[in-house]
Amino acid sequence: MSFLLEESEISQANEAKEICILIKNKITEAKLCKITSSDPTDFVAEWLYFFNLFKYQCKGLSAPFPTQNQAESVILSKDQLNSIRSKIQEKLSDLKQDYITQKTYKKKQAEIQQKEFLLKTNIKKAKEISQKEVQKELRFEELMEEEELLKHQMQQEELKSEIKNNQKKSDKLLQAIKEKQLEEKYDLAKFKAVETIKKIKEETEKQILLRRFVVKKKFGELRKKNELKKSLLKEQIFNLRGAMAESISKVAKKGDFESCKYNNFQHEFVKIKIYCARNFELEADKYEDCAKEESFCGVCCENEFGELYLTEREICVDECEKNHGKRLF
Repeated sequence: MSFLLEESEISQANEAKEICILIKNKITEAKLCKITSSDPTDFVAEWLYFFNLFKYQCKGLSAPFPTQNQAESVILSKDQLNSIRSKIQEKLSDLKQDYITQKTYKKKQAEIQQKEFLLKTNIKKAKEISQKEVQKELRFEELMEEEELLKHQMQQEELKSEIKNNQKKSDKLLQAIKEKQLEEKYDLAKFKAVETIKKIKEETEKQILLRRFVVKKKFGELRKKNELKKSLLKEQIFNLRGAMAESISKVAKKGDFESCKYNNFQHEFVKIKIYCARNFELEADKYEDCAKEESFCGVCCENEFGELYLTEREICVDECEKNHGKRLF
């Protein structure tokens, strides 16, 4: 419950046992009673005083004279009035001090709020400036990043272009290397073919020369044989029957292959000398040829096989020289 000060009135309630005051307006009323056992006159007087103080005196108005009932209801002694005034002064002093303290506090609070507002404003401005600086820095970073990305893209494009050009050069180089390898393979094959042809020619020439030498030797031997035949025939013609018979005996002689074979010429030299001495005792040239390793086979086979057995003689010579690695051709 509440009352408007301007529309309300206050008075002491007529209660026998309780000390109360009555506050009322045109609509309602309320009774306030003292609970403690202190002086009842203080309770009523204080309420009446402060009601008049706040309703009239604080506004510069004159308080109305109390009614007969109000005057009769409150009968105070001089000491009581002094005590009330003293208490009122104390309370007024306390109220004044409280008011000053409250006013100082509110002023201080206002100053602090103003400072806090300024601080908040400064913080807000600092934040705004910071945000602007950050945004500026972010924008700068974005521009730098864009520039760096563009730079990197350009560098990458240049590197890609360089790689492409190097790849083309590499492909051309590889193609040139492959072509060179083909040329080298052809040159190598050509060189080998030329060498092969050269070797074939050289081998053919050797074979031809060897064949010619063999044929020449054969023809020489045939010539010798023919000359020998002629000589023998001449000797046979000029040396009558005896010489003729001797020549015919030599021509028709068919001896033994084994007589001309040997395993080691040096080891069997005594045996060979005996053979040569027995067959060519009177023919110094043939004896000398017979005792030589390089001519033994020819002399021996010629002695063992007469002119009628030239094939056997040739076979004898071939076998003799072949078996002992002394074949000259």
